Amino acid sequence: KVLDFTQVLAGPFCAENMAYLGADVIKIEQRGQGDQTRAMLGDPAQQDLKLGPYFIAMNAGKRSMTLDLKHPRAKEVIYQLAEKADVLLQNFKAGTMERFGLGYADLKKVNPNLVYCSISGYGQTGPKAGVAAYDSAIQGASGMMSATGYPDKGPTRIGFQAIDMMTGMTAAFAISAALFRRAKGEGGEHIDVPLYDAALTMMAPLVGDFMNFGTEPRLVGNGAQAGLPAVDTFKTEDGYYSVAAATPVQFSGLCRCLGLSELAKDERLSSMAEQIRRADEIRRAMAEAFLSRPTAFWVETLGEAKIPGAPVRTFADALGDEQLEHRNLFIKLKPEGFEREVTVLNTAFSLQETETGTAIPPPRLGQHTEEILQQAGFSAAEIRSLVENKVV
Repeated sequence: KVLDFTQVLAGPFCAENMAYLGADVIKIEQRGQGDQTRAMLGDPAQQDLKLGPYFIAMNAGKRSMTLDLKHPRAKEVIYQLAEKADVLLQNFKAGTMERFGLGYADLKKVNPNLVYCSISGYGQTGPKAGVAAYDSAIQGASGMMSATGYPDKGPTRIGFQAIDMMTGMTAAFAISAALFRRAKGEGGEHIDVPLYDAALTMMAPLVGDFMNFGTEPRLVGNGAQAGLPAVDTFKTEDGYYSVAAATPVQFSGLCRCLGLSELAKDERLSSMAEQIRRADEIRRAMAEAFLSRPTAFWVETLGEAKIPGAPVRTFADALGDEQLEHRNLFIKLKPEGFEREVTVLNTAFSLQETETGTAIPPPRLGQHTEEILQQAGFSAAEIRSLVENKVV
């Protein structure tokens, strides 16, 4: 059983993956408001139902209950839920849960085996603990944007919330490890997962290069930090093609496919250092060659030559790939109040002996409040009192 106090992306993504593996996830949301992504984007009907597209994507497999955390009686509700919980997941600013009397030290007294996971911008300790942060801010603060963009245009934010997703998966991995530890009789655990740390972990090769050799990452557009000219994205006659000819054999093979026989025959270019030294010359020649033919030609030609690469596709093309028919990646669910089914993603891995996924659609705000309280041992009179006093 997982008590999920998180909202937006990182925490909800973590909890959703746990739900897909069989956990009973209870999403605990602020009374009358709920997860802020409920009302983000979507059409007016979705906004009225408080089931926006981001919320749908991150909250399948969960039940929802509402609770006013500031109400004096909120603590008694959470304590009773925590007694039988395995995991508590929260992403408030550092110190918030402690002020409510709901920190790890508090709940450990109620349930010594509780695995308590805190997600935040910069962590639960240190001078920046308590500083609010979103993915976009951490992309800047972590140095990630200094490695993303073009020299003539400046830094560029990655076009989606990559750090949030990485943080969610990191938290899920850490929780799984803590549950394994608990299964060996070693008790509960407090896990601290900052977006900042997750961002740096995503860039481990670049961080290692800087820490050990002082190499600052550069703005290289679609190219590689190493400077290899045949690892880049090139404009074709009707689109773009992303190629990654990183080895000497792949480089010469790519040159032959592009009709650049002089470069293909130049033995000096079997040296990556020489490729990097002549990168501008090589890149110009490749760009001209790619531009002379449509994308489909390069897909076929480079595919036959086994040169790593792929066309830059739209979501419509990528999600329509026949490969996905064999991966069980999509789940169809019908949320309460919706006239049609919605599609959500399954786990990014498959298990031979275990089925992943869920049959539980993303919940309406507070849809399961009374059901959850009843299962936690609250009587009908107690539940009625909590509702009448606007605790839940």
